[in-house]
Amino acid sequence: MKSDQDSNRLESTQKTTALYRVCMGLSEEARSLGIQNEGMKRLGLNAQVLAAQTGTEGSALEVIVAEIGRLSRGIRECLADLTDTSKILSDASIGLLHLSHLAGSLELGARIGIDSSSLAHYENRLGEVQSKRQRHLANLGQRLDQVASQVSDLGRIAVKIPPVVTMIRIVVTEIRFRSEELAGTIEDLKSFHLLLDGKIETMSILRRDGSRLLDELSTQGAR
Repeated sequence: MKSDQDSNRLESTQKTTALYRVCMGLSEEARSLGIQNEGMKRLGLNAQVLAAQTGTEGSALEVIVAEIGRLSRGIRECLADLTDTSKILSDASIGLLHLSHLAGSLELGARIGIDSSSLAHYENRLGEVQSKRQRHLANLGQRLDQVASQVSDLGRIAVKIPPVVTMIRIVVTEIRFRSEELAGTIEDLKSFHLLLDGKIETMSILRRDGSRLLDELSTQGAR
């Protein structure tokens, strides 16, 4: 029985640590994508400069400038929400890790033996820690649901990038002036689209892993 309890406590600690790493991974992915999104802002500025230099033919470019700006702002707004959620997830997962260690220590102490005069207080303290741990698990579950929604929002923005690339290709055929720079914008947008899709997939996997670990920890109970 003793070895089973030790094994359960170790398993719970390992899963809680893995959950913490998932939450930190989500935070890092959001931070990294935010840096990459600054490149989208620069693409919009470059297109704006080209539109000004193209003169009367620049009206088509102005549409592209507006679309790139809209995409970049949409991503930035999604990332602001995702970054806030990821920060809360990271902090909550650290708290959960602490509570899991504390609950394990208290249960180990109870198993070793507690003086009868202190037993009631000790059991109350253990119950408080276990209840707080369950609240942390529930909070993490809600936050991971928010991540799923926010990643879906990013996905809806990602599918709007290929049409913008098509628009630029059309403009390139109509405007010969600075066409090489426009072609470069196409390649930059395509590269960002691939990056964004990759980040969305990674964050989706992390979110699913986090939800699975939460489910296992919730059913396992405090160990």
